[in-house]
Amino acid sequence: MQIFSLENNRLLITGSLKINNAEELVKEASANLLKIPGKNLIIDLSGLRSIDSAGVAAIDQIITNAKEQSLSSKIVNASAEIKASLQTFSSLKISKIICIPTHVFLLAGVFHVKTNSVTEENPYFC
Repeated sequence: MQIFSLENNRLLITGSLKINNAEELVKEASANLLKIPGKNLIIDLSGLRSIDSAGVAAIDQIITNAKEQSLSSKIVNASAEIKASLQTFSSLKISKIICIPTHVFLLAGVFHVKTNSVTEENPYFC
């Protein structure tokens, strides 16, 4: 069963990402990296319900493979539980690529100016 979809530069991971399907995700998602337009890979975890350390390692590997293809990666829409797992088990400096939607900053009354941070292609502060 496929747990991801790739549309333009957005990799949507859904369901559970665990030891039983992590390797398949890495193989299939990484094989599609060359099809991504532009220089940014958005890893959308809005549909991810659960993850184990093998799942975190899979996301790390996809980010590493993307970097080898000259793509920068951003993780968006991760629940608090998923963020905690990423921060606990990732071998990468994952906290630097987990993004918060811009509207969260605006609702909190926070405004931060970063060149090209907020566009239709990248509506996130990282």
